[in-house]
Amino acid sequence: MKGFSKILLLVLVLMVSTWLVCAAGTEKKEDSSKLKLAATELQLLKPDELDEVQPINPKNVGPNGNPASGVEDLVGILTPADEEKVRNGNYTAAVALHTTAADWSILQEAGIRAVLEKYNIKLLVLTDAELKVEKQVGDIESIIELKPDLLIGFPVDRQANAAVFRKAADAGIIMSFIDTIPVDFKYPKDYKGLGLADNYEAGVVAAEIMAEAINFKGKVGVMWFPLSMFHVDQRYYGIMDYLEQYSEIEVVDVQKPGNAEQAATVAENWLIAYPDLTGIVCVWDQQAIGAAGVIDASGKDVKVTGVDLSDDSAFMIATSSSFVGVSSQHPYDQGIAEALIGVVALAGKTPPPYVVVPIEKVTPKSLERSYKRVFRKNPPPQLQKEIDRLKKKGVIKD
Repeated sequence: MKGFSKILLLVLVLMVSTWLVCAAGTEKKEDSSKLKLAATELQLLKPDELDEVQPINPKNVGPNGNPASGVEDLVGILTPADEEKVRNGNYTAAVALHTTAADWSILQEAGIRAVLEKYNIKLLVLTDAELKVEKQVGDIESIIELKPDLLIGFPVDRQANAAVFRKAADAGIIMSFIDTIPVDFKYPKDYKGLGLADNYEAGVVAAEIMAEAINFKGKVGVMWFPLSMFHVDQRYYGIMDYLEQYSEIEVVDVQKPGNAEQAATVAENWLIAYPDLTGIVCVWDQQAIGAAGVIDASGKDVKVTGVDLSDDSAFMIATSSSFVGVSSQHPYDQGIAEALIGVVALAGKTPPPYVVVPIEKVTPKSLERSYKRVFRKNPPPQLQKEIDRLKKKGVIKD
C-alpha cells in the first residue's frame, strides 16, 4: 500500500505540473513589477468586501501577547506631513526573504514594492535565503554593509539567525518582520513591528469548512507541522479550538508531516486505522494536496481542508472530489503591512507591534472571486476552464 501511495503522489504531482506547464504556455508567471498597484492607491483589503473575507479574530494575539492591529491602523497614524517627510527623506530599504520560490513570496514582494514606490524609498536589494540558515546569515551581513535605513525580513530560523538580525538592529537599521521575530527581540527597541496573516482565524476557517462539509459530526484527523513556528502553531490552535465546540466531532489523531508525500502516507495510514474517518484538516495546503490525492484514489467519502491558496491547491479545489476548500492568506496585503510598518517608523512615529491581515474562506463556489482577490489577477487558462465547468454544474453562480 505504501508503494501505491508513492506512485499515486507522483501521478498527482505530474498532473498538477502538467497543468502548470500548460498554463505557462499561454500566460507567463507574473513577476512582482507587474502585480503592483498604482502607487497613489494601495487599495487595502476590507473585511466587508464579500462574506469570504473574514474579520480579524479577537483571540489572535502576537508572540509577545500583543493584540492584533489592522493595516488601516497603520495608515491612520500617518499625517500628510509624515508622508511628505518620508517622501523627501531619501530613505533606502532592503528586503531579506526566506525564499522567493513561491507565489506567496512574489505577492509579498509586490506589496512591499508598491509601498516603497509610493513613499519614494529606494530598494537597494532583495535577497533569497533559499530556506538556508547560513545563506541568510550571509545575506544580512551584506545588507548591513549597504547601510539601509529599513530592513524588512523573514527569519529562516528565529533562533539560529537571531544574532545576525541583532547585528543589523545594533547598526541602527529599522527592523520590520514578516511572520515571525528573532528570539529575544523586544518591541519597540529592537524591531518596530511584525506583519502577518490572521493565522489563528485561518485555522478556524479551515476547520469550519470541514465541519460544514461533514455536517458537524464524524471522525477527523489533524495535520500539524514538524517545526514549531508561531504562525503555523496559531493555525493549529485555531483548528483545535473550533473543532472542540462540536461534541459529535472527534479528533482521532494529530500528526506532523513535513511535505505532501509524508502527508499522503499519514492519510493512507489513517484510512486503515480509522475506516470510518470523515475528514482531514491540515495547517498547510501542500499537506492537504498529498492527503486529497490518496483519498480520491481510495474512493472513500473523506473530506480534506487546509490553509493557503496556491495554484496547486486552487486546481485541486476545482477538480478533486475530496478537497473541499482552504483558508487563504492575502500576501500582497501582508507586503503592504510590513512596508507600512517601516514607513511609520521612518516618519518618527511608533507603529503597532502586531499587524494582521484578514484571511479568506475559499470553497469551490467562491474559487474564482477568491483567486482574483488573493493573486490580484485572473485565473490562468487551465484553472479558468475548470472554474467554467463548475459554473455549468451550478456550483459557482455568477
